[in-house]
Amino acid sequence: MDLTEKQTALEQCLDEFLCSKGVKPELLKLAKRHNALPVYADMGGTLFLTKQFEVLVHSECETESLVEESDPQWQLIAKLSAAEKYPALAFLRPERPEGASTCPECQGSGRLLGFRCGECSGLGWRHAL
Repeated sequence: MDLTEKQTALEQCLDEFLCSKGVKPELLKLAKRHNALPVYADMGGTLFLTKQFEVLVHSECETESLVEESDPQWQLIAKLSAAEKYPALAFLRPERPEGASTCPECQGSGRLLGFRCGECSGLGWRHAL
């Protein structure tokens, strides 16, 4: 899949999101304004993915601004969440590198008690050192 096909897949997911029912109006407004797909939310804010696959964050403290997320861990979580929510974005999930070990916390499932494993961020494996 080339970059254009990947961007088209993300655009289709964004269109699907914008047409969904029951979405918070503030989230729709931010997604439209920034042309970005919301992919993960918790008490700290919401992560969005742009068509250039940049990860943006909206803090609950902010009103309508999104800023680039610089933390690689949160970037990974955004991409994993997008791949889980939208099968067309499965290409965002990194491939397990040779030599990576199975996560000892979640035994490779990526989940603990129904939540994303904090040790491996939901990958199920850890990079070899």
